[in-house]
Amino acid sequence: MLQQYRPYSENELQENREYLYKKLNLSDLRIYHDKCNHFYQVRKNGKKEKCILENTSCDENCSVCWKLNKTRYKKNVVNDLVYDYSSVFYTKDSDIIINNINDINLEKDFYYWLYEKNK
Repeated sequence: MLQQYRPYSENELQENREYLYKKLNLSDLRIYHDKCNHFYQVRKNGKKEKCILENTSCDENCSVCWKLNKTRYKKNVVNDLVYDYSSVFYTKDSDIIINNINDINLEKDFYYWLYEKNK
C-alpha cells in the first residue's frame, strides 16, 4: 500500500492506476448491474468485455455478488470495502479522476479482492 509521506502529482497517481490496470489485466470498460447496483472494471478479453462490446445483456452474473457469497472470513471488512469503493467510484463517466493516494489504495484493494484468488 502506498503511504502519503509527500504530495503525489496527478501524473504519479495516474501512473499508479495504469500499473494496477495493467497488472490485473483490467479493461477500460465498466459493467453496471442494475439488480444489485454493483459496478466494476471488467477483465480484458474476458466474457463480460465481449458481452459489453457486442451490446448483449450481461446483467445476470455479477462478479461482486459472486465474490461476496464466496467470502468466508472478514465479511464486514469486505462489505465495507465494497461500500467504500462504490461511494468513491460511482459515476457513469469513463474517465474517473483520481486526486489522492487513498483512492488509488481503495481501488487497488477492491480489485485485488475481486480478481485475485484468496488474497
